[in-house]
Amino acid sequence: MKADELASYVERAGSAASAGGELGLRNTQLRLVEPFLECLGWDVRSPAVEAAFAVDGADAVVDYALLVDGVPAVFVDTLASESPLDAGDAETLLSAMEAADVEWGILTNGRRFAFVARQKDGEDGFTCSLGELPSHAADLGQFTPERAAEYVRGRERRLAAAESIAERRTELVEALVAELNSAAGTDAAAVPDGPVRTATASFVDEVVETVAPDESRIPSETASDSGGRHEQSASTAGGDGSAADDSPSETRSIESVPGGAATQAGREPASTGAEGHADGSVTRDDDDHDVDGATHAPMSDDGEYVARLFKGRSSIGAVGGSSVAETMKATADYLLEQQHLDAGLSLPYVPNDGGNAVLNRVPRHPSGEPMDEYVTLDAGPYLWTAGSLAERRGRIETLAREAGLRVMFQGDWKLR
Repeated sequence: MKADELASYVERAGSAASAGGELGLRNTQLRLVEPFLECLGWDVRSPAVEAAFAVDGADAVVDYALLVDGVPAVFVDTLASESPLDAGDAETLLSAMEAADVEWGILTNGRRFAFVARQKDGEDGFTCSLGELPSHAADLGQFTPERAAEYVRGRERRLAAAESIAERRTELVEALVAELNSAAGTDAAAVPDGPVRTATASFVDEVVETVAPDESRIPSETASDSGGRHEQSASTAGGDGSAADDSPSETRSIESVPGGAATQAGREPASTGAEGHADGSVTRDDDDHDVDGATHAPMSDDGEYVARLFKGRSSIGAVGGSSVAETMKATADYLLEQQHLDAGLSLPYVPNDGGNAVLNRVPRHPSGEPMDEYVTLDAGPYLWTAGSLAERRGRIETLAREAGLRVMFQGDWKLR
């Protein structure tokens, strides 16, 4: 970003701003803001600059989104030149940036500029007047198309690398355990296999989170995503709630997202045709069970299926189990109870699965055909769990998207 180019823009914008009379919002955008974006290198008439951009996952529209390959890189919000920059406007912009996982934002009335940063790598936001822009030429380089492209594509590469490591999690854990046993030499037999595997699996998970793009942070909201989570063995309980073999060689360490029924938070789950009782038991209507042809999904296996959930680039935890059905149930329970998924769904929930219900009040599809495999969720609905591995992964991804999240699969999810 060249200081002389900024100085030329400042001179032109100053003349437009002082021409007399109130500009209003649209004229402020046309005469002051859009020329500033062009000074930064953005073609405001190209698809890289989208006006009135609706932010997914938030009830918000920003005045401009600066895009790299269709991915928002910078948000710009504007006010009329007569309106002062307000802290509330800055918070609104930050909320939109948080929802869309955008790192940089600009709030301006054409006379003053607030440059907002969400990164935690030492870059700080700053404010300045129109006339002070040339002295911030180096800082404004962060908002050019070239720097935005570097950031977006670098983030995509890091995410791809993290997902590649995650897909080989089981293989890597085995290789590291073997190397550790080799390092122990003649005393390898004394190395406790279960705890070492647990520690090694946790190490690989930490590497995945380290390689993945850094977690976004707003200065006043820096709580670690590990808060409230605990290490949980996927084999501590069978599908029917009974205790399972927890010998060291069988224990699988999986981070669990904090649980808790939706009603415990003072919210009612989606209508399910079920009646809850004070003791926590549930009585369902007569047609909610014993549907001819419907079968319970097997809840135990010898595998390790982990679904790690992300909001934007921030990992908010992971759930898992020894079978696909167990992990599908754990994920759906979390989305319903902790992410308010039930608030946006009506049952039967039929996204695009050939007319089949992913969730329903009874274990059957809208056509009346019974679910060939299902699990009963804690909040009452039935989750369809049959199909190929790809189809079942897709079902988890669809439910996560409904809650504004995305999923990274680890362990034995690799498609065969």
